[in-house]
Amino acid sequence: MSLNFDFHNREELEQHQCESRREDDWIIFQCSQCDYTRKINWKTGDMKVSGGSMYVMHSGSHMPTGIDPNQITMN
Repeated sequence: MSLNFDFHNREELEQHQCESRREDDWIIFQCSQCDYTRKINWKTGDMKVSGGSMYVMHSGSHMPTGIDPNQITMN
C-alpha cells in the first residue's frame, strides 16, 4: 500500500499559530484556535500529536526562558 500526500497548496490552508511551553523534558505546542497539541521530548525525540484538522497548517517556535534572541549568533 502506498500513501501520497500533496501539500503544494499550503497557502490555501487555514493557518494557526501555536504557543509553546516546557514541562520537564517536553516542549508542548498548543493551538489557541482549536484542540491541536504537539508534544516533543527534547531528550528522546519522542513526539505526540492530538487534535487538529488535516486542513489546518499549524506552526510555532520555542525559545527557552532566560535567553535573549538578539544575543544568539551562528558561526
